[in-house]
Amino acid sequence: MNIAYDRTVLQGCREIWATVFYETDVNAALGRAGHKLYMLPEAAVSSRLRMGFGEAMEHLYTGGKHYGRFVKSNSAPMKRVLLVLVAPLVAFVLLWRIIRLTLARQPARWLPLLLGLPALLLLLGAWSAGEAAGYARRGLAESSTGKNS
Repeated sequence: MNIAYDRTVLQGCREIWATVFYETDVNAALGRAGHKLYMLPEAAVSSRLRMGFGEAMEHLYTGGKHYGRFVKSNSAPMKRVLLVLVAPLVAFVLLWRIIRLTLARQPARWLPLLLGLPALLLLLGAWSAGEAAGYARRGLAESSTGKNS
């Protein structure tokens, strides 16, 4: 979640994120408008977002569900079935990425990482459960405007 946008370009798709900001929707809108996105592996992110654990769980569940709906709406029917089946693994894939990158970039943080693993796994599980719910949802997927169908 280390995305930086040019302000002018971002303002060009304001209707997509005016109510709620989902990176998937913004990135898709920018792609449709011909803008290219670039990954910067050396980028670092720090957040000043403050919320309680329950609120964070809900936030991640909702984000995962939106992401699942987004992916589902852009996938073939057979892939949708596969996505539902593998969704429980998402938390472990994300956890592995976090551990690998943390130890590679900040090896001195191994102890805080180890102590935080139970909470981190719960938070990633909330995302994973939301993603699975988004994949499994019957009917039309959520629109790219962030509104429920």
